[in-house]
Amino acid sequence: MVDQINSDQSRRSDSRSRVAFLCVIASLALGIVELMSVGVAQAAGPIGVGIQVEPLQLATTAQPGHNYHFPTVYVINNGTQSVIARFTVEPLNKGSEHVLPASWISFPTVKVLLRPGESAHIPVSLHVPRGAATGTYLSDVVVHAISSGASSGTSTQIEAAAATKVEFTISTKAAHSADGIPTWVLPAALALGVLLLLYLIWRSGLRLTIKKPSP
Repeated sequence: MVDQINSDQSRRSDSRSRVAFLCVIASLALGIVELMSVGVAQAAGPIGVGIQVEPLQLATTAQPGHNYHFPTVYVINNGTQSVIARFTVEPLNKGSEHVLPASWISFPTVKVLLRPGESAHIPVSLHVPRGAATGTYLSDVVVHAISSGASSGTSTQIEAAAATKVEFTISTKAAHSADGIPTWVLPAALALGVLLLLYLIWRSGLRLTIKKPSP
């Protein structure tokens, strides 16, 4: 009876040892797989892109039917892979202002290749159509970046994005200079000054005589 009990305990001990051994092997296997996955991700490098914090704004009030140029928007590849950056206009946060239609904004190039650490200044143009409503318009310029080596057919592309505000005001009134004086005032004042000078010369009786040089 004692021998049978000892035999049962020995079998249970062997079973527990086998289970513990298999658990250790499984843990090691999972650890190796996880380490390999992390190694591949680190080797591939993260996708990163940045854009300027300052919003894009016009230096003057826009008018319907005119074209304008914003200051260039600054973008940078702050990742460790070369990326293809593309630009869109999307209203990320809607407020009380008019939503800027994406069709009003254009970029000289839709996509640009940025190597790690490389930056670029992208021109941004605005076309205000005739009949556009007056008021303040607001939206966001968004830069999307994917790895330059990614296949267009891959459904698991890793993408990074960044955005900055774009804002301007449309008015039907004449544009004003930086100090608040309408831009037409200075040319009109100069023209009036010339006319006044000619009138004073005429009233003073001064005459200009042009003589031909003698042969």
